[in-house]
Amino acid sequence: MTDREMRKLKRQDLLQMLVALLCTVVDSKGNPMEEGPFLEELSPRLQDAIQSSVRHGDVVAKYGRGQYLVLLVNTTRENCSVVQKRINYKFVVGRQRTGVKYYVNSVVCPAETK
Repeated sequence: MTDREMRKLKRQDLLQMLVALLCTVVDSKGNPMEEGPFLEELSPRLQDAIQSSVRHGDVVAKYGRGQYLVLLVNTTRENCSVVQKRINYKFVVGRQRTGVKYYVNSVVCPAETK
């Protein structure tokens, strides 16, 4: 299916686009942080940054230590990058050496009939 066809079906409320975003706290080398007091401090901060960066209808769930899974409803992968920038802006403070690594996957589903 082409992008044009998908947009047309979306406008007709026949498709629902979902983006799954896995956010993981990483160290200065880009490796996932697995344990320790610093991770225990950063994990709630990441949760706050995520929850204040997504819409009310989006779903946020703790996935693992220092990991959160976000389900963005009716959005595109492109709009997902806007959410990532918001999270980074709210999470990274000053010269902080840690960051967030993102894994993104999207799916197009038929919309529920009314």
